[in-house]
Amino acid sequence: MKNHCFSFLEDSYADICNEAMFCEKHLVQNNFQDSIIRAGKASEIMTEYICEFENQDYLIRSSQKNRLNKLVYNGTISSDLYDKLNFIRKIRNKAVHGHIRDIEDNANKVHAYLYVISVYFFKKYKDSNYVVKEYNGPIIDVKSKPSESNDEENKEDNDMDNIAPNLLNDYSFEKYEDSYLLNELSKLKDSSIEAVEDDTLSDFKEYLHVDRSIQDDFLKAMNKAIEFPDSHLIMLCGSVGDGKSHLIANLKKKEPDLFNKFSIHYDATESFDPEKDAIDTLASVLKPFNNDNIYNSSEKLILAINLGVLNNFLESSYANEKYTELISFIEDADIFESGNVSNNIYGKKVSFITFSDYNMFELNDDENSNYVSSEYISSLFNRITQKNYSNPFYVAYHEDKKSKYINPIIYNYEMLMDEEVQKVIIDYLIKIFIKYRKIISTRDLLNFIYEIIVPPESIKNEDLDNINDFMDYSLPNLLFGSPKRSDLLKLCNELDPTLYRNESLDKFIIDLNINDDIEKVLNRYFDFTHFNFLEEYKDYLIDFRDLNNSEKEKNTKTLIRFAVFYGKGIIKNNFKDEVYLKYLKYLYSYNTQVHKDYKDLFVEIKEAIFNWKGRYKKNTICIDILDSFKVYKNLKLKPTPDKIETQLLDGLYLGNRFKTEIKIYFSTEFSKEKIPLSVDFSLYEYIMKLYNGFKPNQSDKEDLIVLNEFINTLLDNDDDKDLYVTSLDSDKEFVFEYNDFGIFEFKRG
Repeated sequence: MKNHCFSFLEDSYADICNEAMFCEKHLVQNNFQDSIIRAGKASEIMTEYICEFENQDYLIRSSQKNRLNKLVYNGTISSDLYDKLNFIRKIRNKAVHGHIRDIEDNANKVHAYLYVISVYFFKKYKDSNYVVKEYNGPIIDVKSKPSESNDEENKEDNDMDNIAPNLLNDYSFEKYEDSYLLNELSKLKDSSIEAVEDDTLSDFKEYLHVDRSIQDDFLKAMNKAIEFPDSHLIMLCGSVGDGKSHLIANLKKKEPDLFNKFSIHYDATESFDPEKDAIDTLASVLKPFNNDNIYNSSEKLILAINLGVLNNFLESSYANEKYTELISFIEDADIFESGNVSNNIYGKKVSFITFSDYNMFELNDDENSNYVSSEYISSLFNRITQKNYSNPFYVAYHEDKKSKYINPIIYNYEMLMDEEVQKVIIDYLIKIFIKYRKIISTRDLLNFIYEIIVPPESIKNEDLDNINDFMDYSLPNLLFGSPKRSDLLKLCNELDPTLYRNESLDKFIIDLNINDDIEKVLNRYFDFTHFNFLEEYKDYLIDFRDLNNSEKEKNTKTLIRFAVFYGKGIIKNNFKDEVYLKYLKYLYSYNTQVHKDYKDLFVEIKEAIFNWKGRYKKNTICIDILDSFKVYKNLKLKPTPDKIETQLLDGLYLGNRFKTEIKIYFSTEFSKEKIPLSVDFSLYEYIMKLYNGFKPNQSDKEDLIVLNEFINTLLDNDDDKDLYVTSLDSDKEFVFEYNDFGIFEFKRG
């Protein structure tokens, strides 16, 4: 397009010309925000050329603010040119985030300044004889269509209009508080009507559906059940919110003929009589499977039941009087034993499919992936963030962007689109499951996604004065700094990277506070190229030393939280939990039965035992302290690995069926009985502390009851009666030992 103020740049500086042309076009079309942003981009490209032409290439990698400061300081540009360029930079930053008053006047001023700067640039670096035309405002004719090459800006919008995905043909998009995206995200909340599961499947729920391996096992149970002419009960067991109802609804829609052969009951949601509780109702539903009918009925029933309700039923008078046959089937299934991975049972009368046996993540032996991954959670994130116009969240986001909706949820959603960001979050979720034994349901996950994108209260544009206000509600701050919003975020807060302290992190904080060149500090520790929003934040932080102490502390916390996602190795590696990673490596080796790869665990446990109780000499452990004496006895320990049933090993390679704690055994020299110890991560953390010399206080000892009982059992099972006594007041040693006649003898050591 030749007919605009900046057409003289087209042949020599097409990149500047293109941005400047759109600046003018948007100005005439009253798209003032876009006009200002385009002017900012044009001026940035121009200063990069200036750095190149003036042999100051090192400034090209700097921010526009820093670049301008250096160019005016060394006399490359005049103070008048600096003022105009800096004005465009500041107004552009405000426009990006919607923090600008008198936007029309400012847009016109920016256009005029850009023209003056462009003329100066062209005359100095291309044609000093160029005849300057007097500036009389925009001259572009918006009725004429720009060339195809210059209309790339509208391509995405045109694509959007041309695509009509089948899933969204009848999908109803609505705004909530001026945002389509917020409306879609609100459906993820656990208080949303969409969170209430039943046997119907809305378009929204159908879109969110992710296949899981339990789905195939459930179908297998149904197909086996119809092979038998008589009664059959399929118990789909789990916890609240884990997706039992959703699984049934999805398969009911896909396999209607198969489901028509079954009755379905949801334990906690259905009652035939308002005066009957869940147990009374359950007894009525299960009548075809009581002692009198179980071998005579032809009923085919699917029972979606929470394990807590099932346990209550087993302890009820109904079960003890009329359902003893059914009880025996349930007890044989061993579904309440959390330490075991039970096989799905496909019986002639009763089949059991248990959600609690299907982990939401997978183990592996890849150190680069931190030994874990989650196909399910990754797929769920992808459903919500994939750049696809069959994705209602992305369509809603796109509509908000077109309407210039400015809110932290836009930037948080964009951040969550990054697969590397998703991987970090997934690692934290898996750690919460491993470390705190927190059962995370699908409902929990969806609510969690809502809470790390959407701030806890309604944020209005006028309440956000600068980018720092946005950062308060950024995804990392919502993830680690919102403990009161939900149980899951409370546990995320306990893993807050700002709680870490080590020499490298302390050096980063010191660098922030004492270094004159803040940009150099930030570029050393962070990679800002992956997320444009961070570039704007970096510009704000250039003035870090001018902030008050409270603002410095707040922004330091924000940076440390962002470092988990965008930090370079120099800072990001500080957040690695080596004890946790070692435990995951052991856990994988244990489940794959490669005993040699977790043999060090036995050494660590043995040393932890002796370090905690105290050691007199090799293989001698303290068993008591009496006044000023310590009493010891010999304890020689022999480790034995646990042997997992081979059929369960296949589950690991399928992905998500494995034990989440490690069972080991020790026996003593004088007893062949193997004493078991189940090591979860919480216990392993203490074992490693003890291994490294940690001395537990009374509170710690209460947490170590399991380990203490394990040690006492070992001591009780050891028949070595010899005792060693040392004085705390002197270096005297005594021995109490049995002689050949079975009588204790006392000797000086």
